Amino acid sequence: MKAKWRYFLVSILLVMVIGLSATSMLYSGTDETKYQISVIVENSAGDRWTPFEAGLEQAAEDRNIRLNLVSTGEFQNLSEERQMIENELQSGADGIITQLYSSSGTADMITEISRRAALELVDTDADAEVDVEGKYAAVMPDNNAIGRAIGNELMINYGDKLKGKKIGLISGNQKQYALQKRLDGFISSIENSGASVVWVEDGSEAAEERLEYRQKKVHADIIVAMENDGLEHAVDYLSQTKDKADLYGEGCSDKNVYYLDYGTIHSMIVPNEYNMGYQAVVSVADRLDNKLTPMKDHEISYRVVHKDNMYDTDNQKLLFPIIQ
Repeated sequence: MKAKWRYFLVSILLVMVIGLSATSMLYSGTDETKYQISVIVENSAGDRWTPFEAGLEQAAEDRNIRLNLVSTGEFQNLSEERQMIENELQSGADGIITQLYSSSGTADMITEISRRAALELVDTDADAEVDVEGKYAAVMPDNNAIGRAIGNELMINYGDKLKGKKIGLISGNQKQYALQKRLDGFISSIENSGASVVWVEDGSEAAEERLEYRQKKVHADIIVAMENDGLEHAVDYLSQTKDKADLYGEGCSDKNVYYLDYGTIHSMIVPNEYNMGYQAVVSVADRLDNKLTPMKDHEISYRVVHKDNMYDTDNQKLLFPIIQ
């Protein structure tokens, strides 16, 4: 009888030990990330990427992803960026999220990368072969619409007085299709306004000095920047000089938000970059979870923000997504 009880107790203990071990393995497994996704964008530490990175990190937490935000400076060419991506692939990245330095001549590169990892392009699209299997995708705003929205702000604020105004353009990196489309959208929106574009700068090296040179040679009444960094350069130039040119453009950084509130920037188009970061991770994670699920392009929204409406609830969520 005692032997039977001893056998019964030992059996119970064995069941408990096995149960505890299984539970321990289950919970320890939930702490391990499923995939590694590497993110490569130009000037990664720049304020411009703060909302984007907040979206990346929230999605990585929600989907149990190990995120590697690669430290970068200004890209010199596409080959340099391609080498960075290669380094991440060799380090075990399952997915790549990247903003391409140049949109043209990228078809072979995109095909080769997407064979080895799930690939998501952000901010701009690029040349690519037909992707029947959905191995890569892009998430970005409607860039032509953003250019038109900037132009519409000029049309609304100036009305008939826009006729005869001189406009200086900070075009950004025109190797990217996104910025080409923004420029096209802006030009088409003001073509019948009577205003004229008197100079164009890309806003790269020695930007403030170049703006000062341009303004002294042919003064623009209005400066328009197609992207965040160019808008920051214009803010720096106007803050350091007595130039009273009106300033419009696209942006999202805390610096540009401050100068929008201050009044230096008259109107700013703000894409939902938090959503761009979040959707990029989700898209890659979905593909990694199920290789038969094709990746699809996604379009993010944007809002027109100026001093009078920047404290509206929806605009506050867009401008300061981290504190929501």
